[in-house]
Amino acid sequence: MQAEELETAVRAGRVDLLLAATRREGSVSRRRFYASALSRAIRWADPGAIDDAELSAAADLGVDARVLELHHAEPPPHAVHVPLVFDSSLRGFVRLLFVSFDTGMGGLELEPSARQAVASALRLAATRARLSEPRPHVLSAAQPAAFESIEIHGSSLGAGCFVSAFSLWSGRAVRPGSVITGALSESGEVLPVAQLVPKLDGVLQACASARRLLVPAADEEAVRAGLARGDRPLEVVGVRDLDELIEASLMPSATPWEDADVRLFELRRSFDRGWSRYRWPAIRERLDRLAGQLPATRPDLAVPVYTMLGGVSRHLGDPQQSLRLLMTASAVARPDDAFCVPDAALTFLHRHLSLTLRELGRFEDARQAAQEAVDIAERARLRGELVKGLGCAGLVAVGRGDPAEASRLHRRAVEVALGHDASEAPQSIGYLVDALGRQGDLKAARQAFEQGVCLDAEGSGRRTQRSWLYTIFAGALLRAGEAQEALTMLDEDEVREAMARAPMPGLLVRRFLGRALVQRDHVARGYEILAASPSAYGADALPQLRFRLHLNVLWEARLRAQRGALSDDARARALNALGHLPRAPEVIALLNSDAEEAGRALETGADPAPALERLLETCERLG
Repeated sequence: MQAEELETAVRAGRVDLLLAATRREGSVSRRRFYASALSRAIRWADPGAIDDAELSAAADLGVDARVLELHHAEPPPHAVHVPLVFDSSLRGFVRLLFVSFDTGMGGLELEPSARQAVASALRLAATRARLSEPRPHVLSAAQPAAFESIEIHGSSLGAGCFVSAFSLWSGRAVRPGSVITGALSESGEVLPVAQLVPKLDGVLQACASARRLLVPAADEEAVRAGLARGDRPLEVVGVRDLDELIEASLMPSATPWEDADVRLFELRRSFDRGWSRYRWPAIRERLDRLAGQLPATRPDLAVPVYTMLGGVSRHLGDPQQSLRLLMTASAVARPDDAFCVPDAALTFLHRHLSLTLRELGRFEDARQAAQEAVDIAERARLRGELVKGLGCAGLVAVGRGDPAEASRLHRRAVEVALGHDASEAPQSIGYLVDALGRQGDLKAARQAFEQGVCLDAEGSGRRTQRSWLYTIFAGALLRAGEAQEALTMLDEDEVREAMARAPMPGLLVRRFLGRALVQRDHVARGYEILAASPSAYGADALPQLRFRLHLNVLWEARLRAQRGALSDDARARALNALGHLPRAPEVIALLNSDAEEAGRALETGADPAPALERLLETCERLG
């Protein structure tokens, strides 16, 4: 399989082709190359596009289990399967597309004729759904990564875009197993499409869930003739106009939308559990849907919705988009009647604004936003929000290089938590332990750690809290030069489980464990644990953590350089890790000088340790 053909198969989600290519390959290195492409194809495949047998076969070939888990997601009820064609290869494929509210994230990249077809379809759907003033919507993909740097051509998106928009606005879900193609006239006629043969091939070969194919009536005979040459039964429905398209594509009755307040409550619960099984893309789609249907008279709903969208964007690795959404929430939160938005929503907004500004390296702005979150929570006597606000302010203080102020803030958060909900105090205590360790006060850090362990034993006893406390205290011990005791902390059952289970706090466990092992002269094992961090957590499956995972690789390079043991392989790994540093302009300005110096040293064989030390310190401040 040639490189272009391989990339086409990945973007088309052709797992069947990649499975076969990986099995055929005899060379170990080439087999790994194909397995990596297979992993990417699965990560970019649409929900439901891969059957259990293919997933099992991929697991047998070594695809990371975390990648396979991501495939089990529910598509939006208004999503539509649309056949497309790669112009360079004329290979047909099918992708799940849907209309979403334009929150500034942008939709698919469309060339002029496709853009015009989508705009026309949205107008027709709004008119048919009797929307007096439709808010701006765009055409999105269930897996947008598969469309990066790809421009979609042609007008055959029109019918699918119309169906998705009308489904969204009418509440009538798309019939399962439907694949839709067709251009639309301004009057609502369904017109023939080009490249029908490769599109039909794509449906037959690459869309196992397809059961019904909706095509323009003028193309129906040609499609039936094409199907007659194959052995897969597909129902073909030819449609002439919008009435027939609606009848053939949508369920007969509408599913009533839940009350917006109820949906917001459920989404906030999902948001709070978003890291579990990487739910962020699905949560973003649901928030997009709700944002597009909020009444203009409900800023009390709009502010938390945009705040969560901002938080999701940050978790998905786009702090600049996060900031834009949070600024939108801030604008909504300042209407003429300032009492429209509850204090809980305002402190929630300022807390997430602070975290995003911190990640962008804007520490003073982050400090002000965190202080506003604390002030609002205090005035409103929202003790739970106050604990979170103080914790956020403490994290920003660490970013500003002020561990003494961070210790003060986290100590106060612990006091408030103990008076409000002691089961939540261990997390605040963990932050306090970290700040005290950075401050160089190991005695106070140990006392706080012991307090957290006692509280955890008396309270819920959640294993995640215990692993968090032990891991953070191990970091404080390392800073104090107590590597042997740090190893003892990291040898706890809960900590080992956390390292194996998930990147948070697993990547910190690896970072501290690798450093402690090297300090205790178990250097080979320490280097190995750090170097393996990206592959251990399925870096491809977790793009928002890629930067943090590769920091461990830079730690490996720094430790090797300090010991004069920087091999060619380690230099290559470190250069690759530098390529995963954040790309936001604000962050580049903070990191660029040290990153460039480290890169030059790694390439020329010079000592990169001083530049890496400064670079890693700045990266830790960014969180």
